[in-house]
Amino acid sequence: MALISIIIPVYNASKYLDNCISSIVCQTIDDIEIILVDDGSTDSSKEICDIWKKKDSRIKVIHKKNGGPSSARNEGLKFATSKWITFCDADDYIKDSMYEEMLSVVDEKIDIVVCGHNIVSEDKIIEKVHSDGSISRINGEEALYLILEDEEIHSFAWDKIYRVDLFKNFRWEDLNYHEDVASTFKLFKKARNVILYNKPLYYYRRNPLSICHTLSINKVYNSYKAFLCRDGVISRQFPTLLMKNTSLITSRAIIVCNAYARKLDDNEEYVECFKWVKRNTKSILKNTYIKRTDKIYALAIYINYYLFKIISVGYYKITTIKGDVS
Repeated sequence: MALISIIIPVYNASKYLDNCISSIVCQTIDDIEIILVDDGSTDSSKEICDIWKKKDSRIKVIHKKNGGPSSARNEGLKFATSKWITFCDADDYIKDSMYEEMLSVVDEKIDIVVCGHNIVSEDKIIEKVHSDGSISRINGEEALYLILEDEEIHSFAWDKIYRVDLFKNFRWEDLNYHEDVASTFKLFKKARNVILYNKPLYYYRRNPLSICHTLSINKVYNSYKAFLCRDGVISRQFPTLLMKNTSLITSRAIIVCNAYARKLDDNEEYVECFKWVKRNTKSILKNTYIKRTDKIYALAIYINYYLFKIISVGYYKITTIKGDVS
């Protein structure tokens, strides 16, 4: 049994994949297991994975039909045999001592370690996140609050190591965008104690062609679903965060509603978001985090389906002329 399993979802990442895998096989600890999940790539990523498997006996390669990042991570978990689990995105890379450093601060009561990261563009660091060098220990409830607050701890899968026990009865939510927002906090719900290791060990590549930087209504809808997944836990345990989370759900629901209203086309996503806004209009109107235009849209939805379409289409025409569409 290896000490830590690194699961890497791979989809059409041939440009950066060698760099990613190189940074992992060169870790300062040898006792690692590397699981490459080729998620139906149509470029040369499949061949790159197979070449690396021949080079390093610690590498496992799984080829599967495309199902998105959650599907790939869930598949990788089936093959993990280590005491600790972590994830890396195929277009990113890591410091050679990342996992040795993170594992050096754990004891039998630590379930998650979170590190800082560098944001890079064309291999130049453009921003450091959580990089003051501090190391602190907090209990699980404190950590759950922080990840739901989304400031000191973010929902990324890749800047953390997790004790394998946390993954019992856990699956990444089946979303193609913000799946980490919908899922990672559930691991924190199970954690006893968490270490915040504020040293930038991970290099996150700001790739304009990646799924995170190409916008579509489907992705906005997935984001709506992701923040909705958090709502029950927040309302029960951390009601002070409820208005902020509601504002995130509302903004995305309104975008979906507007998109389909302006096409004068109904579908299941639109209907679901429309109904959610209508059910929650009173709390939306009282929410200080929500901008005025979204409150107007919400009130129109509450009053009448067709009134909302008229306002939405009319506002779109006006703002298009002014060059400011929302």
